[in-house]
Amino acid sequence: MLSVADYRDILKIRRDLAVLRAEWKLLLRNHYARKFDRLQPRKPRGPGGGQWTNDDGGAAASTNFNDPIKAAAQSAAYCWNQMLVDMLLCGSLRPNWYRAACRSQANERYGACIAGRPIPPLPY
Repeated sequence: MLSVADYRDILKIRRDLAVLRAEWKLLLRNHYARKFDRLQPRKPRGPGGGQWTNDDGGAAASTNFNDPIKAAAQSAAYCWNQMLVDMLLCGSLRPNWYRAACRSQANERYGACIAGRPIPPLPY
């Protein structure tokens, strides 16, 4: 038979899980909302028109690539959101030493992202 303290622990775990699920949904929604950038350059009308392009021609490209403050802010936001997702994953791991190793790797990934280096894998 479960004691009152056991029931309280179960309720706390359920609340924590509900909070984690809500945070996860918010992170996913923000991630998928970022995939479309109306300022990213596209090819002009015609055959193959409307496709994403990397060349710097056009007004949309100049507003996107020539604003380093905006580009840095987007990069920092992306890196921060990636770290939050990594930390959510690491928080679900057991035992504690495994969770700590995962968080250490998540911090390394965040540092690499901020520095503009390739992001190492998170093998957990």
